[in-house]
Amino acid sequence: MSLRVKLILALTLLAAAATAAIGISSYRSTEHQMQSDIDNSLNDAARRLSESPDWGDADHDNDIHGPGDGRPRSFEQVLIQIIAPDGSVLVAPNSGELPVEADDLQVAASVDPNARVLHDTRIDDEDYRMLTVASGDGAVQFARSLAESREALESILHSTLMAMAVVAVVSA
Repeated sequence: MSLRVKLILALTLLAAAATAAIGISSYRSTEHQMQSDIDNSLNDAARRLSESPDWGDADHDNDIHGPGDGRPRSFEQVLIQIIAPDGSVLVAPNSGELPVEADDLQVAASVDPNARVLHDTRIDDEDYRMLTVASGDGAVQFARSLAESREALESILHSTLMAMAVVAVVSA
């Protein structure tokens, strides 16, 4: 292999590696920011509920929607469910009951009024982020879909792969 071919190959690999490093960094920081935003929205929903606990009247749809800022409604939707200390569902969202896992049961049965757990779960083959907080005699669960954030991250991944291919071809 000639020096020219070795140099071209080295520079091509260097350009592809630099593009990959930027893409991975972008992906990770975006993933972290989206996770933080979702967690903040769940914590905000819990805070709003604690400030206005009379939300549960009969004609309420058990969904909290964010401000009309142009984002899709499903991105703002937070599902709410109330569970008893034994895990039985007292109030469920119109879309159906949310899963109650062992950590959620611990929060519902806890005597600590600040007990809470945050975790990912699957509901109807879709990923959700769920926050369960102690509330009176039981707990309140808040869930938000991760679909939009997963789609955005997938888009970043595809863009990074395309950029790597273009950079490799151009540098070669």
